[in-house]
Amino acid sequence: MHGTNRAQALGITFSKSQSQWKINGDSTLLQLEREVHQQARLTGKSQLRIEVNGWIKYPLFNPAPPSWVVGSSNISSERHHIQCLKKQIIDACLCPLSNLPGEAQNLEIIPLKLPANSALVVLKKNVHQEKVQTLARILLQN
Repeated sequence: MHGTNRAQALGITFSKSQSQWKINGDSTLLQLEREVHQQARLTGKSQLRIEVNGWIKYPLFNPAPPSWVVGSSNISSERHHIQCLKKQIIDACLCPLSNLPGEAQNLEIIPLKLPANSALVVLKKNVHQEKVQTLARILLQN
C-alpha cells in the first residue's frame, strides 16, 4: 500500500511544509504500524535505519554497516532526528553530544570517540537488540 492509500486506510491525511510532513487526524494506527515495522527490522525482516546527519561521508557509514541503511536528512536538527527515533521511524541516530535533549529518559546515549564528540542514540527498549549492540561495538572500536 502506498502513501496516500495507506493514509486513507489509517484515517489520516498528511501534508508537507518546509520539508517536514504534518499528519492530520488520529495517528494511533500509524504509530502501531511504525512499531510493527521497527520490530520487523529488529528481527531481520529488513534493514535498520540510522540517521547520521552530516557524517554521511564518514568511512564508517559509506558503505553502511551490515544490516543498516544510512540516511542523511535535509533536516539537520537533532530535535527532528530524536523525534523520528521516538516515533520509531528510524532505529538510531548520531547526534553531537552538545546537542542532546534534556528529556532523555527513554533514550540510550552511547558516547563515541569518532566522529568526535558524538553519540549513538537509540531507544532504551532496543539497546540490547543484537543488531544495535553490533553497531555500537563497530562504532566504539573506532
